[in-house]
This record gives sequence, structure tokens and C-alpha cells, in this order.
Amino acid sequence: MNQLFLQLTLILLPGLVWERIDAAYGPLPNRTAWHVLQRTFVFGLVAYLLACGLDRLLDSAASGIPILRWGSDEARLDGHSVQLILFVSAASVLFSVLWLYVGTHRLIGRFLRAIGATRKLGDGDVWHATFNSGGPEAEYIHLRDFQKRLIYAGWIEAFSEAETRRELRLRDVVVYDFEGNRLLETPRVYLARKLDDIDIEFPYKTLEQTK
Repeated sequence: MNQLFLQLTLILLPGLVWERIDAAYGPLPNRTAWHVLQRTFVFGLVAYLLACGLDRLLDSAASGIPILRWGSDEARLDGHSVQLILFVSAASVLFSVLWLYVGTHRLIGRFLRAIGATRKLGDGDVWHATFNSGGPEAEYIHLRDFQKRLIYAGWIEAFSEAETRRELRLRDVVVYDFEGNRLLETPRVYLARKLDDIDIEFPYKTLEQTK
């Protein structure tokens, strides 16, 4: 039983590699254990299909090798199958990067909105979609702190989506009070706010917007 569990773990390794990279850097950080298992299986299946397709294009000797070979008593993995698993696991790193690129730049959503099929942003929220959209009009912000009556003006350098708060790291920051007086300048500043206590303005105007 332990041997079979070890073999199944090896088989699921490419999907687990892909899922963990996506969980760390993708738009949906909070996932249940069942969601992780589903994504591991789906990512693993896609990784095997893509890797085996690439393998056939390269006419490698490993093409078409079955992952799990059944003997008379128990399932076992042979040497070629282990090589294939390691090959697919390495390929899944590349697949996960491409997947993140597609997700970060919303390529599928952009295509669907371009042809008028949908107006929805996708599974991620507006926060993630906005700060991944690129361009100075989305990267230069004014964050208003109504409690301290301060305005943080700067460029988005990094952002995160914690379960109970939003985090921002700004660069080339100028801090104003609500009367417009410049209080200080700093190369970088870290800001964390509760989900229901963050107000951001996007004052940057492109040449098209000023016409």
C-alpha cells in the first residue's frame, strides 16, 4: 500500500509542481484542500499531454511509454516511466510560467471582451485585474488615509492579496496632507489596509485622455 501511494505521488508530481507555483504567484491564493487536489490532477493531466506531445515532436525514445505498468501482483514504475515523470515535472515548470503569463495579462479575457463575448473580468477581483493591467495610468496612484488625513502619491512596485488585508509597496513616494501641503518624500513605503478601508485614486492621464 505504501509503495502504491509513493508511486501515485510520483505520478502526481508534475501537477503538484504546477499547482504550487500557480498558488504562490497566481491570482487566487486562498484555496481549499479539495480545490488544490482538483487543480493538481487537472494541471498534471495537461502537463502529461503537453509534454508527451512535445516529446513526440522531438521523436524521443520515451514517447508513448505508459506511466504505470501492472505486474501480476502489484503496480510498479519502471525506469523509463520515472524518467518520463521527471521530464514532465521539469516541463510543468515552464507550463506554469506560461499559464501565469496568460493569467496575469488576462489574455483569454481580453480576447473574449475584444470579440464582445463577455464583459466580465474573470475569476479574479478588480484589485488584481487593475494592478496587473500595466501602463502608468494603473501604476501611479494616490492612496488616501482618511484617519490620518494623508495622501500617499507614488508608483506601484509590488502588491499582494492577503486574506484580510491589501498590501502595497510604493516607490518614489510623496506624502501630502489633505490641504495639499507636501510633508515628506521617500524612495519607498509599505502600506497595509483592511479590505474595507482602502481608497485609491488613479490621477495619471495618458495623451489620449487629455485630448
